[in-house]
Amino acid sequence: MGVEKFTLKKLIGVIASFAGVILTSSVDISGENDKNRGSFPHKSPQQVSIGDALALLSAVLYGVYTTVMKKKIGDEARVDMPLFFGFVGLFNMLMLLPGFPILHFTGIEPFALPSTRRIWTIILVSPSNGSSPPETHMDA
Repeated sequence: MGVEKFTLKKLIGVIASFAGVILTSSVDISGENDKNRGSFPHKSPQQVSIGDALALLSAVLYGVYTTVMKKKIGDEARVDMPLFFGFVGLFNMLMLLPGFPILHFTGIEPFALPSTRRIWTIILVSPSNGSSPPETHMDA
């Protein structure tokens, strides 16, 4: 594609990521008991496998997305990133929000508000942190 060079470090990173997915999936599927699951509800091996497959699909789709973005825009300086990701968030909200009531009322994924004050604090404080490292927010 000519946008980014293939390097050994990138290959090792991809292999390490796949190895992590395989290890996590094999532990999920082979778990004989629920001893260390904490308060998480029990999931059957089929449900765990579906979750792992969806996580892998998500990673593949993210790879396709980043590849297409690099091919189409080339240099990130050409795009107003806050505006771009604002639109990504808006489209996700408009397209995915109608699915929440369906999932809730069918019992597939019940919706509940956070149960503790600590979780509410995390939810309310997280957006103020931004998604970039702290040094990018400092005045030089």
